[in-house]
Amino acid sequence: MLVNLARRNQSMLYRQLDIINQLEEKERDPDTLSHLFTLDHLATRVRRNAESLLVLAGEQPPRTWSAPVPLRDVVRAAIAETEDLDRVVFAIDERIAVSGGPSRT
Repeated sequence: MLVNLARRNQSMLYRQLDIINQLEEKERDPDTLSHLFTLDHLATRVRRNAESLLVLAGEQPPRTWSAPVPLRDVVRAAIAETEDLDRVVFAIDERIAVSGGPSRT
């Protein structure tokens, strides 16, 4: 039951994020764009919570990578999902990448 609820929630969040992204692309007013970015950020954090619920319910992580991803991109994505992302400053070696394949234990 929780998995079904999390998947439905996730589906609605993806639709919401798509609409917000479309609005961001068309918006030219800086104040309105700032508010849209705030909505986008909150929806992204809720999406992450829905994904965490699926993992806690025993499902596979919804997003995986087929090839190594630069660590810089992983850190940027993580920062984008924090509440005070404007406060974060980072420096990452451009050559380091993270493998996104399934873990082998």
